[in-house]
Amino acid sequence: MQQPCESAPQINLYDVKYFAAAPAEAERLIKNRNLYFEALYEDISPALTYINEEEGVLQTRGNRTESMALMIIDQKQGYDRRIKSLQWRQECWESVLADLNDEDRFKSIQAFQQEIYFSDSEIDMLLDKLAKPFSKMLEEREKCKRKAHQAELKKYRELESLWLQKEGKKLTDPNEGKRQYFLKGRFVYLTEAEIETYENMIQKKANEAAFAWGGWGPAQGN
Repeated sequence: MQQPCESAPQINLYDVKYFAAAPAEAERLIKNRNLYFEALYEDISPALTYINEEEGVLQTRGNRTESMALMIIDQKQGYDRRIKSLQWRQECWESVLADLNDEDRFKSIQAFQQEIYFSDSEIDMLLDKLAKPFSKMLEEREKCKRKAHQAELKKYRELESLWLQKEGKKLTDPNEGKRQYFLKGRFVYLTEAEIETYENMIQKKANEAAFAWGGWGPAQGN
């Protein structure tokens, strides 16, 4: 097998099958959706209240309607979320296939989607050809996610600003009045009082360590 250059993107068989299996799985779930939903109601048994004569108390047997209804709603929503996730993976797979030539596209569908036998060397060659399209697809999806996140954040900040204006307040910087400080390998924002407390704690530990090792007097700062 021809080895790709070091800068070439890498992809493994599991990654490809994760996306290639999505179309068939999504189709199966969509086909069985109504049957699955109907089956959820088959296990419902009405709650029966009766008197326990030995203990002299009221007891309930069976599932309460409210809890069963909530469970069914949760199961339905989870099922539909699963379908949407598979449809997203299907779109990703189809976008990868669109970047291949006809021959490589046909072989990729056979090898990874239909699971028709190919030799190890043929699989490796297909993975090499899929690497760049997969890398491109993942980058585009990541950009879409960042864009959606930024849009949500902007919307939230706008709503927050409107609320603060309505309340007669102003939007403030959470780091206002703080100083950047290098702490435990990263920069953080602390108030002067927080910095002083932290430095005093470090000095105290240094003094205790010096005393424990037989030092005389407080440890000297740098």
